Amino acid sequence: MHNRGHDLTEAKRYGELASLLEGTVNVFDITSRVSEIRDKLKEAKENDFILLSGYALLNVIAAGILLEKFGSLKILVFDGVRRDYKLRTLNRDQLTLEEVDNGGSS
Repeated sequence: MHNRGHDLTEAKRYGELASLLEGTVNVFDITSRVSEIRDKLKEAKENDFILLSGYALLNVIAAGILLEKFGSLKILVFDGVRRDYKLRTLNRDQLTLEEVDNGGSS
């Protein structure tokens, strides 16, 4: 996402890393950064993942864009105990607020 000086060596095992943002980020004025993130994610492929790094709000925006584009989201999460990364996948159905009718009666 936005590399703020973290050692991402272990994350590179999952493929090439590409930073979505460069330079200083003012999290109180993110409007221009949203379009920058959206433009860079236009080239994203369904098997690409987001590595959670940097400001939480910008990660949420990138995740939302990818979820909207593909209906699922692959997230690379750092496991601080094992000092390694784990790949997790979420799909739109897992995040819905609507009750799912499972065919049972009430």
